[in-house]
Amino acid sequence: MKEKELTDLIIQKEDCVTTLINLIEKTSNEEVRKKSLFYLIDNFKDDRIIPFLKKNILSEKFRNKNAIFVYALGEYSNCRNELDFLVNLIVTQDYHVAMNAYNIIGDYYPEFDKIQLKNALKIIKDNKNSLKEKEEFIKNVKTFIENELED
Repeated sequence: MKEKELTDLIIQKEDCVTTLINLIEKTSNEEVRKKSLFYLIDNFKDDRIIPFLKKNILSEKFRNKNAIFVYALGEYSNCRNELDFLVNLIVTQDYHVAMNAYNIIGDYYPEFDKIQLKNALKIIKDNKNSLKEKEEFIKNVKTFIENELED
């Protein structure tokens, strides 16, 4: 492949990712949004998608898709720098979002530094009003963090 052809392909990919993100955020057609979202997640592992996912996990506009965004975040990133964000999701969001955030912390087991662990523990302690259905997630994450801090 010639250099020009490769450059053109890269530009097309860049344009496609940008176009899909814009389409997902701006369309009011739920079916178009859903198909575009899954196409983006399934076909492009692009760093620009991570801030998009984080922003939209918290968006009311995508309330029924938030858990999918959390799952995709775990697929695109080792989430090493996302512990605060994930713990916040566990204590503040619905059960499905919390479950996916919990799974990222446990299944992917990224290495977290002591400052991240202490901040995450503070988030858990500061949020006492979480739903009963999430108590087990919160308890397990708290235990995980405390064990990591002891090591």
